[in-house]
Amino acid sequence: MLFIRPVLVLFIVAILSVCEGKKVCADGSTPTCENGSTPVRDQNRSTPPCPGQGSGRMGKANTCVDGSTPTKVKKAKKGGRRGGRQGRCSKSEKICCDGSTPSFDQNRNTPQCGDGERATCSRDLC
Repeated sequence: MLFIRPVLVLFIVAILSVCEGKKVCADGSTPTCENGSTPVRDQNRSTPPCPGQGSGRMGKANTCVDGSTPTKVKKAKKGGRRGGRQGRCSKSEKICCDGSTPSFDQNRNTPQCGDGERATCSRDLC
């Protein structure tokens, strides 16, 4: 029983790592069926995306208009935390949007910046 759990966890991780991503052609377009039609995406898993092309992997859209072979591209992650939020930065890296120097005293009632806002990690967040 102790041996089965680690094997099961490794199997699930392997499946998830293979399933991530979306196939994209070299020009950024999505692959089409062999006959040039767009794949059927009716949210019904029993319907093959490319009818008449076969079943399983053969039934999937694997043809690019530009002649390239589709490659699997993973979605870019935002930051390193859940919910797409940006990761933390050190106090020395924080800036105030109004241009003032951030104040980090032990009193949480004192605003960090001159305009009463909190200090941010980058100018992009202002």
